Amino acid sequence: MAAFDNRPKRRQRRQQTKQQQAPQRQQPAKTPSKRSGSSGAKQILERLSPKEAQPNQPRQSSTSAESRNWWEKLFSQKTKSPARKAQKGRGNLVAVDTPPRYASVTELKPRNNNNPKERQQRKLELIKPVGRQPPVSGNGSYEFWENGYKSTPRAISSSQRSKPRPQKKPLSPLVYGARLLILGIGLGVFVGTLLSILDPATRQPSGATPTGQTPPTTGAVISPANPESSVPSSTATFNLTQEITPLKTQIAALSAENLLFTPGVFVIDVETGNYADLNANNAIASASTIKVPILIAFLQDVEAGKIQWSEKLTLKSEFRASGSGNMRHRKIGTEYTALDVLTRMITISDNTATNMVIDRLGGIEALNRRFQEWGLTTTTLRNPLPDVQGTNTSSPKELAVLMARVMRGELLSAASRDRMIEIMQQTENDSLLPKGIGEGAKIAHKTGNIGSMLADVGIVNLPSGKQYVIAVMVQRPRRDVRAQKIIQQISSTTYQYFNQNPQNPSLNTPIPNPNPPSIQPTIPLPTTSG
Repeated sequence: MAAFDNRPKRRQRRQQTKQQQAPQRQQPAKTPSKRSGSSGAKQILERLSPKEAQPNQPRQSSTSAESRNWWEKLFSQKTKSPARKAQKGRGNLVAVDTPPRYASVTELKPRNNNNPKERQQRKLELIKPVGRQPPVSGNGSYEFWENGYKSTPRAISSSQRSKPRPQKKPLSPLVYGARLLILGIGLGVFVGTLLSILDPATRQPSGATPTGQTPPTTGAVISPANPESSVPSSTATFNLTQEITPLKTQIAALSAENLLFTPGVFVIDVETGNYADLNANNAIASASTIKVPILIAFLQDVEAGKIQWSEKLTLKSEFRASGSGNMRHRKIGTEYTALDVLTRMITISDNTATNMVIDRLGGIEALNRRFQEWGLTTTTLRNPLPDVQGTNTSSPKELAVLMARVMRGELLSAASRDRMIEIMQQTENDSLLPKGIGEGAKIAHKTGNIGSMLADVGIVNLPSGKQYVIAVMVQRPRRDVRAQKIIQQISSTTYQYFNQNPQNPSLNTPIPNPNPPSIQPTIPLPTTSG
């Protein structure tokens, strides 16, 4: 509107003079506009030609000024051309377009329509987006200003703006193979750790529980930090002198050939006190080897007169146990002599007979107190038999030292010692240590067998008169029969060493024994009953 008002008035007067000089044409009568009811509007409409009155026809430049003057007189307002009305809808503002990457930032600037020179020189200005930088110039896309950037005259196609992403190269089979190998190793370690945690034989309960209850396990078996640095207190009255290094080296070589198995071995020369030790201090599940200290405790009570051999022990329902032995199939209330029950506990490893003996000796707590008096630290009875979970524990060193002490005249008298040897000689399972000794040698032993551990502990009497005690306990994958072969090999290696070196001055320092034990039975066993 301001642009029309600023036009020179002389131009309007010049146009009016031309209209007056032009020949007057007759104008047909015209119906006044519905929007106007005044007489002034009617007179002006009558002067319009039919061509000018037609709708949707562009007005001639000669009458554009007169029409605008008419509307000004009619409404007392200044009019605008249709083009100016369209510009008013835009609000006289210019939208500053940004590149597609920065399309989120837009700024509007007012347009100055009064300066044609400025309109010709105006260029599209872009405001730099906050927090990000426009692309570097040099490729013809954008050009930096001091406070922003502007587009250059060169147009950029859509194909140049959006370049396709580079496709990843396919991995080689070696990479896939390495990943699968790493995944397999990780799964193997996880499964192995889980199985070792769930294996009851590798758990070490926190303490004893009453009869008939299974204590919760607390984790893996606790082993001494340095197995060979300390000697258990059970050796306080038994002098361990010098380690037999050649024998230990041979046993360690056998262990290295079987990485899936962990053998614990302790060998003692009864005469000299020399020994061979391989992982022998570890407290592991004892299985039926726990019956050896129970046997010694029972013989002590017989010596003290607390138990008679002919005493009757009655079978009760709470004594029945699965596993080895056949007493569990007998009728409740059946009576057995004390000697019969004790013999069945060792020879056929009857678990029902073992529970009857434990009860006769005062229960689990009473036996554990006696074990502690003997100086045993890893030998603990926690549950009645069968102990398939492996909560009852011991170690090869404590079992071997305990039997060596008996052979040296400690803990038991000579008569009770001979009775112990006589009973252990009748062990029916001869598939472990006995397979490794030669002809002429005799052995009194006791086996132990659960899913995660296989063991055998015994006293061997050579034809030369030399005696040695050997205890082997092998931790194995569940019920792996190869552990049986390992015990046989260790027994054979030990036998050959002592048989070939009956008198070795460098390792044998004889200790006088006034009452040398004999492995031959001297007291006949009574016949079993019931």
